[in-house]
Amino acid sequence: MSDKTMRILVTGVNGQLGHDVMNELDRRGHVAVGSDITEAYAGLPDGTAVCEAPYVSLDLTDERAVRRVMRMIRPQAVIHCAAWTAVDKAEDPALRDKVMAINGAATSYLAKAAAKTGEKRLYISTDYVFDGQGMLILLMQSRRQTQPSLKQPSLPQILMQSWKSNRRILLGITGGIAAYKIPHLVRLITKAGSSAQVIMTNNARNFVAPMTLATLCGHKVFTDSDFDETIPHIKLAQWAEVLVIAPCTANTLAKIAHGISDNLLTSTVTAASCPVLVFPAMNEHMYMNAAVQENIETLKRRGIFVADPEAGALACGDSGKGRMPEPEEIMHEIFRALCPVHDMAGKHVLVTAGPTHEYLDPVRYISNPSTGKMGVAVARSAWYRGAEVRIIAGPVDVDGYGLNVQHIVTANEMLEAVRENLAWADYVVKAAAVG
Repeated sequence: MSDKTMRILVTGVNGQLGHDVMNELDRRGHVAVGSDITEAYAGLPDGTAVCEAPYVSLDLTDERAVRRVMRMIRPQAVIHCAAWTAVDKAEDPALRDKVMAINGAATSYLAKAAAKTGEKRLYISTDYVFDGQGMLILLMQSRRQTQPSLKQPSLPQILMQSWKSNRRILLGITGGIAAYKIPHLVRLITKAGSSAQVIMTNNARNFVAPMTLATLCGHKVFTDSDFDETIPHIKLAQWAEVLVIAPCTANTLAKIAHGISDNLLTSTVTAASCPVLVFPAMNEHMYMNAAVQENIETLKRRGIFVADPEAGALACGDSGKGRMPEPEEIMHEIFRALCPVHDMAGKHVLVTAGPTHEYLDPVRYISNPSTGKMGVAVARSAWYRGAEVRIIAGPVDVDGYGLNVQHIVTANEMLEAVRENLAWADYVVKAAAVG
């Protein structure tokens, strides 16, 4: 069966997202079966009808019902559009946690049932539960394609779209020399398929030009001159899914800690309800000042993430702790804040990655071309979801930001390292290519 005629089960078709996905799949020629908890398709409030397609009543919280429907339909793909898409907007934390737990169980039921259908190619997507519009945007982009030579994305590509794309990231830049790194950060955000908007303090303009950032992000760059009756600080705060302040000077750090809202950036922080990530950058002696440390602790108590500066050569000529993390590392923190679930918080995950070298003599060894990327990807995913992660890696370069990396060389060294960490670990993922 080709991609053109894949057999697909869509959950939550009584919702707007499931409704639109069903119509899009029908337009593409797939065999789509709609499902929802109700006995029949109820239609949307505006009276629009779903495409003519089979429909089945399915309670995703009933494992036996899920197994029965999966055996009956034997889908090659499941697009999970159930009505939990609004869980990220729930104001009650207890309700949000309850819904997330229900969805986790439902996803598990789907996965178990899928494993028993016998189909070799089956994809289950859950990203849409928390970022429902992400997949729908991708589906609709191909409809607007004007160049016939450009190939539409295949269904597997659609289903594997990451929650990292189509996010709204607001950057606040203050007057530090590290501001010269921010254009690269903006490029990384747009390259990941997300949208960035920028607020600059007046002093930040001395280090990087607003025109540069506007060109890279494709949006107007906001400065204090825009702080007028149009209340941009409220609109930007409502738009943002995450607010990143990088670099953050000691002055701005103090203002945020004490609720001072005397410019566009600090006013936006005061109005923001999204996660706020702060990346201080300053001279080591300034950073270690008691007042600065007290302000940092104040922000942390309020739930604001404050990154530890890196140590190294500083712009003033000194060497010490005070450097802003590299843009790639800031991206990791952004993704961790945006991760749709943090169900592994408090868990310990041990991952092995990369090759080993088995020496025949001091010069020659037996090995393999493993890069360790799979293990690192697994570790990074667990870290995004809140886990504390340790990687035991062979002789390869590892992007270890936020991870505890232990390098080994031989298989015996890996064995000993794993044994030493077994008591600590809640989960062990063996992704290394030993030998």
